[in-house]
Amino acid sequence: VAGAQGAVEFRSDDYTHVEGWAKLPSHIEWGNVISVEPDPDGEHVWALHRAEPPILKFDPDGNFIMDWGQPPVDPANPGPYEMWSVHSIGISNDRRLFVVDREHSRMQVFDENGNFLDVWPNINSPLPAARTSRKSRSPNWSSTHRPG
Repeated sequence: VAGAQGAVEFRSDDYTHVEGWAKLPSHIEWGNVISVEPDPDGEHVWALHRAEPPILKFDPDGNFIMDWGQPPVDPANPGPYEMWSVHSIGISNDRRLFVVDREHSRMQVFDENGNFLDVWPNINSPLPAARTSRKSRSPNWSSTHRPG
């Protein structure tokens, strides 16, 4: 993660899989998990999965904090918080959350509390906005580069 306040690099070997760590509320079932990222200071862990809602926030002990995101009401004109084919997630050092929606060729930007900040349109693929490592499937984000 590169940003105005320095850089943090996340690697897949920095993590250990712990079965049953995340405690989901009864209305959410796990879908295909695409990306898991801690925020820069380790206070929260974010999971992106292909189910509703796609964005999940946990504390370090796996306790569920919040969720957001939904399929678009009008797929031809998706609004904030609406996403169809989530691809990757990243956290900048200034605690902005970047979510790539491949189906709509865009990236949405949120604050750490889920408030919509911006949308970066015309991203034809996750690159150049995010570069995904084959080993970790974790994006390496540049919050100083705004595509398009």
